[in-house]
Amino acid sequence: IFGGGNSKNTGTIRFAYFKDTWEFDPLKSSWTQRTNFSGGERSEMYGVNISDKAYLGYGQALDNQTGANTGLNKAVSDMWEFDPARNAWVQQPATSLGNVSSSKIGFSIQNKGYFGLFNSNNQLQILTFEPTKGFTSVALTSTIVTDRNNAISTSTNNSGFFGLGSKSGFLYNDFYRFNP
Repeated sequence: IFGGGNSKNTGTIRFAYFKDTWEFDPLKSSWTQRTNFSGGERSEMYGVNISDKAYLGYGQALDNQTGANTGLNKAVSDMWEFDPARNAWVQQPATSLGNVSSSKIGFSIQNKGYFGLFNSNNQLQILTFEPTKGFTSVALTSTIVTDRNNAISTSTNNSGFFGLGSKSGFLYNDFYRFNP
């Protein structure tokens, strides 16, 4: 588990984002804190696992001037690799997701990560991420998926699955399969 944020109402600090990294061991049913995320405190990050590493980035950081008081944040556009064997974060070469929205999904299939985001026309765009190559766009044959927040995503058997979520008080109950 990496980063995240919350709102609190104590004194002048009303909003906080985090950079801590935690690992869960299901055999021991215990949590171990790992090296903090090197990209700073963040919320709403994109992330996938590829092979034995995690790739995480983008998202939102609190504005340095007033963010802790107002919740004002700014988009961050970088990608990091976490190697659990070395307990270390390494920043990846500059890559671009284009027009990043706050609506996102992420899943892994074989040795690639797939990120979904909605463009300015509220159409889903899927991008492939490979650690040595960065991002490339994937052509979609359907545009029925609509922009939403809090969608869930996972992958199994060489397919990615995503759906549910909400937008402006509307709850979605649809689910989609992506097979590259």
